[in-house]
This record gives sequence, structure tokens and C-alpha cells, in this order.
Amino acid sequence: LSERGLALASACSALLAEIDALGPEARAALLRKWSLPVALALAAGSGRFTDIKSALPGVTARALAQTLKGLEAEALVERRILEEYPPRPRYDLHDAARALLPSLERLQAALAA
Repeated sequence: LSERGLALASACSALLAEIDALGPEARAALLRKWSLPVALALAAGSGRFTDIKSALPGVTARALAQTLKGLEAEALVERRILEEYPPRPRYDLHDAARALLPSLERLQAALAA
């Protein structure tokens, strides 16, 4: 492997080990196409559906809704209804998903290099 390939392999291996530690159901939810990009968007502060969709070019509303529901079902994302008019949902990462962020950011940095 090239130097960049070694950095990517190391980052992927560390991330997969952390994902595996969360259990098989969480692993299945996190390894779906949009789950990790959604986690990064939520970590960046995009908590409303439209903000998340804007942060992820190419994601459809249906794919995003299914991803958020899957992550919520595995207790990786929390959905809260904001007390405003009209009521709007806001999504936040739970601690288990937040623990993956350092590895996700290492992977993102390795991809950018």
C-alpha cells in the first residue's frame, strides 16, 4: 500500500473496531450508505432535517429519513420536537455515536490527504 493507503487502512480499521464494539444491530445501522455522513453532519451542528440534507449533497429526502429512523432505532441518534411553531424535529447524536467521531474525523482527514 502507498503511504496514503496505509493511513486510510489504519483509520478504517480503527473505526470498524469501534463500530463492532457497539454490537451487531448498531453495526448494521452504521454501515448503511448514509449513516456515517449523517453522523458527521450532526456532529457539525446540523440538527434539523433540512440542514442535514443541505450538508449532504446527493442524499434524497427518503434516504435521509430512513437513515435517521434506523439510527434512532439503534439509540445512536435522538429525535426531539422543538417547542416552536410549527413544531420541528431536531436530531442529535447519542454518546455511543459521538464516541465514533474521533475515528471518523481521522478517516475524513486521511481521505482529504
